[in-house]
Amino acid sequence: MKGLILWVCVFIFASSSSSKLKEEKHINTNVRAIQDEIKPCLSEIGIAYEALYPPAEIIANVHTQPANKERTKNHGCFMACVLKKQNLIEGTNIKEAQVYSRLHEILDEELDGPGHQIIRKCMEEVRNMTQECEKGFSLYVCIVKEAAAHEEEAKRQKNKKN
Repeated sequence: MKGLILWVCVFIFASSSSSKLKEEKHINTNVRAIQDEIKPCLSEIGIAYEALYPPAEIIANVHTQPANKERTKNHGCFMACVLKKQNLIEGTNIKEAQVYSRLHEILDEELDGPGHQIIRKCMEEVRNMTQECEKGFSLYVCIVKEAAAHEEEAKRQKNKKN
């Protein structure tokens, strides 16, 4: 697998453009822990890593095309699988305290920082969904889009200052 793992990109680095990450050794430990869950989940769902949507395809709404219905479902099931293996979801209930704890381990920011704000908003958005795969995918889409919007706003603010 090349580059950052999909879930790491989304969950860990959702706000890295504006937040300080804690020391690299600690991050690498978290990345390895997630990597250990990737292959079993890909096998369990029966998909290849390359079939997962990268953030650019989410931003471009590729997942909304009717021809991608099965791919979208599989990606959502993959996300739910990783969340379960990371003990961040039980059934369709997101373990919010564990999510915040994990995020706090990785990001050096206050609870009202951008990473926490993105995760909080997205968990709220999917809270009442009752289908695991749909919830996993919707959470992923929300985080990707919110992180992109945050990054775009940070660029606008930076350009205003210059």
